[in-house]
Amino acid sequence: MYLGKNLRYLRKQKGLTQSDIADKLGIKRTMISAYEEGRSEPKLAGLNILAGVFNVSVDELLNRDIEVAGKLPQQNQQVKILTIAVDKEDNENITMIGQKASAGYLDGYSDPEFIEQLPQFQLPNLSRNAT
Repeated sequence: MYLGKNLRYLRKQKGLTQSDIADKLGIKRTMISAYEEGRSEPKLAGLNILAGVFNVSVDELLNRDIEVAGKLPQQNQQVKILTIAVDKEDNENITMIGQKASAGYLDGYSDPEFIEQLPQFQLPNLSRNAT
């Protein structure tokens, strides 16, 4: 877990003192020191407040070394994962979905094994990676 390291790094980046953070959580300054040193961990409600103060997700606060990443993460970014089928030479394929669009038709399309079984083809004269 990276909580202590991230908490210290983010607090300093924002120019906040341990007392400032403690006031936001309604706890004593010594508890913030204990969090940063790894001697104690906040409750879930405290983690949510900390994540909000620093504009990061609880997951980032706990599981990612934010300082090594080199920049403050953006919590409100929308992340979309797009499955792209490729052949042995890393050329993109078009996956044919032989089903009429209807409610729930996307079920299973995030499963790589399912996508792998669908028919795939390429169109001539398209650049190698034209997604």
